[in-house]
Amino acid sequence: CDELERSRNPWLSGLVERVETHPQLVQQLENLPESEQYLAFAEHGISQEALTLLAQHRSIHSDDWTDMLAYFELEELAEAEIIQLNPERE
Repeated sequence: CDELERSRNPWLSGLVERVETHPQLVQQLENLPESEQYLAFAEHGISQEALTLLAQHRSIHSDDWTDMLAYFELEELAEAEIIQLNPERE
C-alpha cells in the first residue's frame, strides 16, 4: 500500500446490512471460546464478523480460513500478509 498516493492502493466496495442479533447467536457466542466464535457468526450468515474473527485466528484454523476465502472467491489471499491500517495516523 502506498501511504502517499492512496489512489494506487487496492480497494473494495460493498454493502453492510445491520441485522438484529438472534437470541440463539448470543447463546452460542457465550458458550464458544473467542477463537471459535466465527463458527456461530457464519452459521447465522453474518459473514463480516465471521471473516474478521477467522482472520484473527487463522493460524489456529488455517483450513477454515482457506475455505472461507474460497467461498468468497478470494483463495489467492490465503497466504497473504494482513496489514492493519491506522486511519487516524497523519
